[in-house]
Amino acid sequence: MKTMTLKLQHRLAPALSVGAAVSMLALLVGCGAAMAPAELVNARAAYQTASTGEAAQLSRAQVLRARTALIQAEKAYRDGAPDAEVRDFAYIALRQAQAADAQADSIKAIAAKDKAASDLRIAQMHLRSDLQKTQDELAAERQRSMWTKERLAEEERAHAAAEEKARLTQMELEKFANVKQEPRGVVLTLSGAVLFASGKSKLLPTANAKLDEVARVLAQSDQKIAIEGYTDSRGKIKFNKTLSQKRAASVRNYLVAQGVPAGRIIATGMGPQNPIADNTSAEGRANNRRVEIIVQPMMPIPAAPATPATPKPKDYDLDK
Repeated sequence: MKTMTLKLQHRLAPALSVGAAVSMLALLVGCGAAMAPAELVNARAAYQTASTGEAAQLSRAQVLRARTALIQAEKAYRDGAPDAEVRDFAYIALRQAQAADAQADSIKAIAAKDKAASDLRIAQMHLRSDLQKTQDELAAERQRSMWTKERLAEEERAHAAAEEKARLTQMELEKFANVKQEPRGVVLTLSGAVLFASGKSKLLPTANAKLDEVARVLAQSDQKIAIEGYTDSRGKIKFNKTLSQKRAASVRNYLVAQGVPAGRIIATGMGPQNPIADNTSAEGRANNRRVEIIVQPMMPIPAAPATPATPKPKDYDLDK
């Protein structure tokens, strides 16, 4: 029987897989004595655990060494070798199987450590990216806030300069006759008889000197200007409307020619609307035939948009 066992072992050992080794060992045990040394029993159990557990995948070479050692122990036991020799071989097999399990545990621990380190690196990369994004957003918000403050300060300076110009313009206009302050602005009223011949819209030569002074003052201002032409109530409304529009346009064109920016002036024909005197008298009708130059009030400076508060980023310790 021993010769048969050795031949079977010699034929099967080179091609034996980890799983098949267990079956072969069971066959050898069945062919021998009923009671094996405790060391050999322990070696068999340790090998069974190693060859069917994670060690079979993680430390395959070590499991194969444990198998070889166990086969030697089984052979010594079947050949009737001294107990001390059998125990020595069994001890080697036991230690080899335990080493396979230990090596598998070590490989698992290293893999877990490497994964934890990799996860930590990825988390730190995301954290740095988030922090950088927050810092970039804060920097952009500060830049926007600074730009808004600078723009507001510049607009305030420009508005203050424009207000000063408006004040000087008003002072200059107040030197003219027929000037009054109204909610719509400073109103300079010019008699139509001074500016135009009866029923005409072409400026008289005598109007030039008057309008030259007005143009000099208005050219220094940044304010919007409205020119309104009026007629008395005699005649057809359509004719009066057209005549008043042409007269307002003539005054506008003359002011533009003298240096007042065209974009600041609008001209409107009002016809017989808004009379300032009684149209039943010649004097009243003469007063109603007029041109009004309105220097409109300065627009208030717009308020700066509120800048929403940006939350302060948390402090992170990347070394932890």
